[in-house]
Amino acid sequence: MQCNFCTYQSIKRDAKKNGSRVVKRYAVAYQLGGVNIYVVPKGVEVPKVIKGCDVTYKGDAFHRKYFRAWFMELPDHCAC
Repeated sequence: MQCNFCTYQSIKRDAKKNGSRVVKRYAVAYQLGGVNIYVVPKGVEVPKVIKGCDVTYKGDAFHRKYFRAWFMELPDHCAC
């Protein structure tokens, strides 16, 4: 199992191989905070506000299509 930093680096590496980019947005679902990670193909416009999911709402179309991961915290170094 990888730490959050290494998982994020893997997502970025895979996205780059596939010609996509990684977008980070603060998560507000369940009032837990954290960071949502989206993998978006180049050329696709990223909305300023992305409505994530919560108990009663399954997220907007962008969230449902491009959401890849959620991290409670995303450090700037490996913790493995």
